Amino acid sequence: ASILEKEHCPFLCVDSYYEAMTLRNKGVRSPILVIGYTEPANLKRPPLSNVSFAIIGMAHLRNIEQILLSPTAFHLKLDSGMHRQGILPEELREAIAIIKKSKNIKIQGVFSHFANADGEDETFTKKQIETWNKAIRVIRGEVPGIRYAHLAATAGSFFSKKIDANVIRLGLGLY
Repeated sequence: ASILEKEHCPFLCVDSYYEAMTLRNKGVRSPILVIGYTEPANLKRPPLSNVSFAIIGMAHLRNIEQILLSPTAFHLKLDSGMHRQGILPEELREAIAIIKKSKNIKIQGVFSHFANADGEDETFTKKQIETWNKAIRVIRGEVPGIRYAHLAATAGSFFSKKIDANVIRLGLGLY
């Protein structure tokens, strides 16, 4: 991680609260995004410095909104077609209403995942990009201050010119 800190990445992605704590305990100072599920109770603990968290669905958003005691940075996960986690397109307006009402939910970014960006048939990936591009326009129009929009990981970087985003999450591409 110390090598990556010198590269001035916008943030490092980890899967869990535990991994973010481990990096902080090892002296890593770069911004961190916990991209996996974070138990809402962990968000009531003393905050980890410069760490943002994923909101992975409507139930998660509602729980966070009810228990959050102080302003906290989040990246909102959209389900653009992978159907593993995220706010569904038809839930987007409701999610935006909750976010706008909350004093403590600070949306720093929006993200999603490709289901099969490295597959031979690009049809589904192109459909995901279309869903993403529509949703990100709505969110940017309603929620001010979003700094990061990221859909693609390494395999999806081939499609970057078609995606309304400003960050790519590199995983295998780092190796």
